[in-house]
Amino acid sequence: MNVQQPPRAPVLPVLQMSALCDGLAQDPVSKKISLIGLFDMILQPMVMPQFFVFNHWVNGEGTFTEVVEILAPDLTPVAPTPPQEFTLPARTSAANIINGFVNFNFAVSGVYWIQVKLNGELVLAYPLPVLQSPDVQIAVAAPTLAPPATP
Repeated sequence: MNVQQPPRAPVLPVLQMSALCDGLAQDPVSKKISLIGLFDMILQPMVMPQFFVFNHWVNGEGTFTEVVEILAPDLTPVAPTPPQEFTLPARTSAANIINGFVNFNFAVSGVYWIQVKLNGELVLAYPLPVLQSPDVQIAVAAPTLAPPATP
């Protein structure tokens, strides 16, 4: 008798790392990824020729969708990425999701926010200050991040 198992419920992954960088390189043999030019602030308003948001997901099982969104200092969305689907076949699997931005205009000084969403739910938000000069401190308006749901 052939008994069919019910489909397994997905296990939401953990975002182990999210980083802003100028570029990435992958070793062709080891497949290791190197992040180049990590940054956590921008010294003045400018158009950045290119940068990346690198996200590393672990400890999940199933198929998921990630969206990265940049919020302006007034908390209006200015740059959502297209949804990126990824699959973790086992809890020991990992997924690297890379979102690239080209000629992005950080038009005003203030605190921009990088938001990472999984299946439409916000899982991480972190600040990206754009300074007027290195000596200027900025008042911060922060988006609300709900605590993660417990299983």
